[in-house]
Amino acid sequence: MYFLRDFKKVLIIIGAAVLMGVALHFAAVTDTFEKYFKDFKTARKPIAAEDRVEKIFDVVEAQRVYDICGHKEPLNLGSISNVSIKELRETFPTKEGWNIEEKGNKLILAQKLNILCSKCEGERHLGAFGEYVAVIKGPPGVNGGYLEVTNIKIKELPLQWQEMIKKGELNFPSAEKMLEAMDSLDEYRNY
Repeated sequence: MYFLRDFKKVLIIIGAAVLMGVALHFAAVTDTFEKYFKDFKTARKPIAAEDRVEKIFDVVEAQRVYDICGHKEPLNLGSISNVSIKELRETFPTKEGWNIEEKGNKLILAQKLNILCSKCEGERHLGAFGEYVAVIKGPPGVNGGYLEVTNIKIKELPLQWQEMIKKGELNFPSAEKMLEAMDSLDEYRNY
């Protein structure tokens, strides 16, 4: 009788241990307790080579590259030190157009944007949209988008103007000067 009581206790302890083992195995496989064991989860992940050894860069350059006009603009990101490449990639993600490039002891951070730079954004020129004269955003030779398509046909203008418009070479220093030129174009068309 004494032996049966001890045997029952032993069976209960063994059963509880097996049950706990199954529960812990299930939790580990399904990441159930991940929030409680964050350090354990990260500790067992392999350490990437770039995170093991920190490279020291003599120069860190940052720039914004405007794809449409091709201009580059330097950026002042302040002092960048004691930061891993991984942390830089998290701070400057590729989905926002950032590219991180190493050139010797120089690190270049570049953000590519599919827009015009602030200088070119304000410029306008006349160009062709099919057979019509159009007002185009950006400097001559750069198509930053059509702002307006006029009802003036290119073939109705003098040959000199036709060539300049087809090449997108008619640039104006201000909106007023462009309006004056468009009035002149309208007058040419009426003759």
